[in-house]
Amino acid sequence: MSDKNKEIQKIAHKLFLRHGYQKVKMIDIAEALHMSRPTLYKVFANKEAIFSAIALDHIETNKIASLKRLKAKKDTKAKIECLFDIWIIEPFASVIDSENGRDLLENGAL
Repeated sequence: MSDKNKEIQKIAHKLFLRHGYQKVKMIDIAEALHMSRPTLYKVFANKEAIFSAIALDHIETNKIASLKRLKAKKDTKAKIECLFDIWIIEPFASVIDSENGRDLLENGAL
């Protein structure tokens, strides 16, 4: 993934958390990045594509975290609890406390 893609995702994620998924428009993302809308559309076809990229990046991050953290767990119960924390609790906690967390959780299906 290019640095430009990462920066777009980072800024869009911040905007989604601050304003809610429904309220953020492509022009808002472009303005926050100091780029034109056509330039943004060359990288991502729409807001849904940006959100999907954020989600896919999060999945990859969780896969890596799972592999690293599971090595330290000895029994099955501890491994399941670890995976539950990584895949369910931590993502939920990172979103729900934001101003528009409910909106993101309701509209975040891939």
